[in-house]
Order: sequence, then structure tokens, then C-alpha cells
Amino acid sequence: MSSLTGEVSANVEVQAPAAMIHEFLSSKLNQVPNACPEEVQAADLLEGEWGKAGSVICWHHTNDGKT
Repeated sequence: MSSLTGEVSANVEVQAPAAMIHEFLSSKLNQVPNACPEEVQAADLLEGEWGKAGSVICWHHTNDGKT
């Protein structure tokens, strides 16, 4: 299996309390595919625990229409 490293950035407008967004992005990353299924098809935990520093997650996402 090969791996890629780099940086991904995006601008997204969200209408929710900051605390809710922080909780979602810090401890509920496994829910990202449910929140935006058009962009993120799956997130697989490879090492560690969800929401813990140092965990390794494999993201299956769409970029310019390509998965």
C-alpha cells in the first residue's frame, strides 16, 4: 500500500456554535462521511483511537470528481 503526504485545505461556511464544530472535528472524525458524503466517502482508522492525537486515518474522498 502506498501513502501520500501533504496538505488539504478548503473554505466551508458553517452555521453552528464554535464548540459544536470543535467537538466534531476533534473527537467525531468518524462522522465526517455522514456529514458530507459527496466529498468524503469513508474514513478508516488504521492506528490509534478516534479523536486521539497520533491516530492514523485513511480518508476516501472526491477531488475534482475523482475518488
